[in-house]
Amino acid sequence: NRWSFSRVREYMPTTGVRRGTGPASPLAPGRPLPDLSFPESTGRAVSITAFLERSYTDSFIVVAGDGAVLSERYRRDLAPSSLHLSMSMAKSVTAATCAALVAEGRIDPAGLVTDYLPELAGTAYAGATIEHLLDMRSGVAFSEIFDDPNSDMTRFDMASGWRPMRDEPRLPRDVPSLIATLRTLEAPHGSRFSYRSIETDVLALCLERAGGQPFASLVSTRVWEPMGTESDGAFIVDTSGYALAQAGFNATLRDWARFGLLHLHGGWFNGKQILPTTWFDRIEQARSSLATGHRVAGEALSYANKIWLPQTSPGVMLITGAFGQLIYVDCQADMVMVKLSSWNSIDRPDLRDDTWLMAR
Repeated sequence: NRWSFSRVREYMPTTGVRRGTGPASPLAPGRPLPDLSFPESTGRAVSITAFLERSYTDSFIVVAGDGAVLSERYRRDLAPSSLHLSMSMAKSVTAATCAALVAEGRIDPAGLVTDYLPELAGTAYAGATIEHLLDMRSGVAFSEIFDDPNSDMTRFDMASGWRPMRDEPRLPRDVPSLIATLRTLEAPHGSRFSYRSIETDVLALCLERAGGQPFASLVSTRVWEPMGTESDGAFIVDTSGYALAQAGFNATLRDWARFGLLHLHGGWFNGKQILPTTWFDRIEQARSSLATGHRVAGEALSYANKIWLPQTSPGVMLITGAFGQLIYVDCQADMVMVKLSSWNSIDRPDLRDDTWLMAR
């Protein structure tokens, strides 16, 4: 993981997300953050430096709301120009692109998935809305079990190129073909939260159809270029050329910090309103209304617009990914923290909880 998460373009097919030709939005050195200590979930006090080492950190940055960089660290062979795989932080990039298309009038959050993808009328997504996809509240059956060879997630991994394809002719060979096979409804649309990564890919295909461009181009023109990023990003693509919206985006630490600042300032960044303020109004309203049953360090979480929301921490947004990826946005403290990691397991509840405690 440590080798591969920062070298994806060496061994996977990718497509670029262009930054454009304008100047990068400024991130300037600020007053250095001291090596603070905090109590881990075990109660033991640990310094940030020691915890970053113990938690497989690849790079780490803390930025104040005015763009002052208070801490920036890289492990030995990484640099500010190094791209890093984001895992499910890519979902929030997809959602931000959706927000921009909502502002343009190209996407209606209350609109049906089949308004944009009529070919899914015969699938379980019939009757689901864009908002259901954003909040992971469709009722479509999708078994997100990574270690089950017959799960829907394993079929996704093969269709996307994450795992070798088995020699079974009936298996879908790309992500759009896999989505077309999802025909079972396990609950009424909108009735409950269930974490289904495939919802993000369905959303991205809706965005492609509404925006009239490949998904990577939409991310570039609606989010990456307007933010004034320093570097091009990159999406892993499947055999059909589809960019893996749910987990395949790669970007530099500093550009992830800019993405956090975009959320910190309610969609206003780099001198312009990139995302609509109503998008963030809905996120804050959902904090008390869209509970998930998930928790971090004992705090209950809600989920909306592909953002995790600690229910008793107003103004805090968590943009997360497997293996230890996190953008922590705190509007009250006026700060953003990004931690890119390569955990030795897809989920480490101990490290997840302690990273939250460090951020607080």
